[in-house]
Amino acid sequence: MTHQNAPHVHLHRETFVIRANEVDAQRRLTLPALVNYLQEVANNNVRLAGMSVYDLHARGLAWVLARMKLQIFAYPHHGEAVVVKTFPSAVDKYQFYRDFRVYGPSGQLLAQATSTWPVIDLAKRQMVSVPDFLRVFTFGGDEAPLPPAKGKLLPPGPDPHQHVCTVGWYDIDVNQHTNNAAYFRWLVEGMPPWFLAAHQLAEVDLQFRNESNLGEAITVQASPLPAEPLEWAHRLFRPTDGKDLATAQTTWRPN
Repeated sequence: MTHQNAPHVHLHRETFVIRANEVDAQRRLTLPALVNYLQEVANNNVRLAGMSVYDLHARGLAWVLARMKLQIFAYPHHGEAVVVKTFPSAVDKYQFYRDFRVYGPSGQLLAQATSTWPVIDLAKRQMVSVPDFLRVFTFGGDEAPLPPAKGKLLPPGPDPHQHVCTVGWYDIDVNQHTNNAAYFRWLVEGMPPWFLAAHQLAEVDLQFRNESNLGEAITVQASPLPAEPLEWAHRLFRPTDGKDLATAQTTWRPN
C-alpha cells in the first residue's frame, strides 16, 4: 500500500439533514441511511475528480465496495444536521482505500469508517489492476487514515438465527447488481427482533464476496460469538448455489 502527498487533496464533505424516512422507531438514523450518506459523498468525491461510476462505465469499468468497517459512537436523530467527510487514503495494485468521518451538530465525532474499493471489468465481472488514469488521484485528509480492515471474519455458529429476503427492483444499482446498502439492511433485519429492541449497533465489519441480482433469494444467518453475547457473526448467502455473498461481524451495546 502506498500513501502519496500532493498539494491538492481530494477531501470532500457534505451536510445532510436527517429525514423522517431515515430513522427507526427510536428516531435514530438507521444503518442503511448512514451507509447511503457514505456512498453519496464517495460518489460525489470521485465525480468532482472526473472519476465517477459513469466515467468508468464509459471505459467498461466500475467501482465496487469490497469491505467496510464502520464504527458508530453515537446516533443522530430526526431533524439533526450531520457533516460527512471522506477522502481516499491510499492505493495498492488492486484497490483504493477510502476513509469517512461523520460529525454531529456540535462537531462531535459520531461515526467513522474505512473501506476498500476495487475496480472491476464490467463485461467480465472481474477485478482488474487499478488503471493508471485513476492513480492521478491524490491521497490524504486533515486526519490520519484509519487502519484498513483486515483478517478473516468468523462464520455464525450452529443453529443460527435465520432470515430470508429477496432482491427487489429498488435494491439494484447502476452497476446492475445489488446496492451495498441493501446488505447492511439485510444484516440488521437478520437479527432477532428482541435483540434489536434492546441494543444498538456499535461496529460492523462487512466483507462482500459475490454479487447478487434481481429476484434472487438471500438467506441471512446470525449468531453471537462464544462467550461474547454482544458480538455477532453473520453470513449472507444464496441458497440456490450456496455461494457466500457477504460475511460480517458486529458489536452491539445496550440501549
